Amino acid sequence: MPYYDTISEYDKQQLKAAVNIVDVVSKFMNIKKAGNTWKGKSPWNNERTPSFNVHEEKQFFKDFSSGKGGT
Repeated sequence: MPYYDTISEYDKQQLKAAVNIVDVVSKFMNIKKAGNTWKGKSPWNNERTPSFNVHEEKQFFKDFSSGKGGT
């Protein structure tokens, strides 16, 4: 079981409120503002067109080329 699964729902909500997902993701990859989201190239696939999206307001990411996503 991944460590994240052992954290209580309350603690997950506290963490999401304290940390901006854009700040975290941008430390590891290049993302640029595009409307209401931030976009970048997938870290899992070699691609020309960005398919990795970060939704700052909702605090989650989705990579449409690999299908991976999370908070």
